[in-house]
Amino acid sequence: MKKILSVVLALVIACGCVSVAFADETSRAIVDSGECGLTENDIVSWTVYDDGELVISGNGAMASFDSESCKTAPWVKYLSEVWCVTVEEGVTRIGDYAFSGSENLGVTTYRIAKSVVSTGLYSLKAFGETGRNKTSIVYAGSPENWKKVSGSNFEDRFIVTFNNEKLAPFIKFTENEIALSKGSVAT
Repeated sequence: MKKILSVVLALVIACGCVSVAFADETSRAIVDSGECGLTENDIVSWTVYDDGELVISGNGAMASFDSESCKTAPWVKYLSEVWCVTVEEGVTRIGDYAFSGSENLGVTTYRIAKSVVSTGLYSLKAFGETGRNKTSIVYAGSPENWKKVSGSNFEDRFIVTFNNEKLAPFIKFTENEIALSKGSVAT
């Protein structure tokens, strides 16, 4: 039973963001948020949650960023604590250098909606770019659409999976479920 639960939990983690917070869903708190649309017509916002998820939501294109021109992404100061980035349905473009700063030490999963039709220069940073430690991208569209979106720029540095539908909801596990998956709780 423990092995089955461990395998199921591993698959869920591999297919998208899974928070390991030990509280109920209502305790998820916003750390910071703001706007990040490319133009005044692009109504795109960002929210960092205390459980390590950064969510980009809204309608339109995300602004581009560049550390050389001192226009860094407003969430850059939180990237060391963010392990999952979710770009929700409605966002059409991920801006240049959006998540590529040196502060991005822990993002292990990018969840990208199928509404995204392009990605900017150096928009995603891989954490552990080789072997089993590769960062994963979960794309809610087809492999054919992803090639158009990414231009195949990410294939060698990321594990890319597809669900051809929409992004699964953000899931939180209880402390007991996590302990059970590690085999430390008697059943």
